[in-house]
Amino acid sequence: MEEDVISHLKIGPKTADELAKLISTSRKTLYKKIKHLVDEEKVLMLPLLADNHWVSLFALPEHRELAVAISGYSPAGMISAGIESKVAGGIDDLRFKLFRNPDVDEIAVSIGESPEEKSVRDAIYRIGSKLKWRPPTPDERTKANEDRALVLELATWIKKGYLEAMQGKPAALVNRAKEYLKRFPEEVP
Repeated sequence: MEEDVISHLKIGPKTADELAKLISTSRKTLYKKIKHLVDEEKVLMLPLLADNHWVSLFALPEHRELAVAISGYSPAGMISAGIESKVAGGIDDLRFKLFRNPDVDEIAVSIGESPEEKSVRDAIYRIGSKLKWRPPTPDERTKANEDRALVLELATWIKKGYLEAMQGKPAALVNRAKEYLKRFPEEVP
């Protein structure tokens, strides 16, 4: 699979979806298989805002300038483009999971980095500003905990097959519970 990834990227940068289609695999499997290539900096991963959501753009190091031009993002300092993309994905996942903006420590831990590392904190604030992220207020935390408890309760009922518990509940809340169960099944009792 590594050879397939490299050969397709020799032509030029590709999004995760494009690359997954080219090598006939799921995007989830692609990320698992390509992680060490990104860690070893054999493949670059940059964030790309497409259709109002963040996707990953993969490129070979020799195509860095082209990838930066396509993504519109230029990594600064010692932060690698791989960390920047992980930050964007971490913020997105945690916003959904926590029902609020995550704090810096939560983002760092979710991407496997130390919250004390200045370069990681800098990356979080740099990418976060592009995503209209800011640390949560105490009131936002309280409200999010209440909303999350409701959605988790509904997701639990859905998981156990008690669909009659959904009757009379707002459709938006039920849909959020279904999506939560789909994205984070391990979180639902």
